Amino acid sequence: MLTCVSIQNYRGFKSYRMEGLARVNLLVGKNNSGKTALLEGIQFLTSGGDPSVLAQVAGRRGEIIVTRDEPTESLGRRILTDVAHFFHGHALAEHVALSFSGDNGYPAVGVQIVSHKNERSATSPGGRTSPSGVSLKITGPAAKGERDDLGFAVSREGGVSFDQPPRFRRGSAPRQPLDRHVLFVGSDSLNSIDLANMWDEIIETKQELEVAEAMRVLEKDLDSVHFK
Repeated sequence: MLTCVSIQNYRGFKSYRMEGLARVNLLVGKNNSGKTALLEGIQFLTSGGDPSVLAQVAGRRGEIIVTRDEPTESLGRRILTDVAHFFHGHALAEHVALSFSGDNGYPAVGVQIVSHKNERSATSPGGRTSPSGVSLKITGPAAKGERDDLGFAVSREGGVSFDQPPRFRRGSAPRQPLDRHVLFVGSDSLNSIDLANMWDEIIETKQELEVAEAMRVLEKDLDSVHFK
């Protein structure tokens, strides 16, 4: 369990550290004060730097770029993640980096813009080189197991396709198992079917008492939790 988390250069946080975290935490603040960004950082940290988390984050925020430069057969367009918004000040330049770190066995994770003008070009999942001359490199246990010189190609528009390249595909070199299931649950992110499936999993693993105990942090007189 995390008891502290540090964020560097992510969205509105140039540098931030939160301590005293417990099993259940309530974050309170004004709109646009960074509450959601903090949760996103924790999700990315506890996932071990899983690139799909970044794609999910951008998708929820609508931070996408639609390009028709290299149309796909099915849609006639490509939808890319607008990665500049991940970095403090929306800076997308060589050597710009962000990072998250915690305690209790959670390794640090990071994202960096790297140049390959004088090196072998980074390639996107389809084998294309990065036309911008830079790529997005992710560090963390979920990103280990392949060569370190290849990252996600950045388009001229500043977009990245997080379709899994070889270094993140199943069946590639083994990566460190994290044995942690991390899910970002927003107020508008789940429908009743998804909630029902999640609750069924809680019942099957006999964790309903733990859910009720956690909820009592917010409502001390709570007796039990049921899903209808």
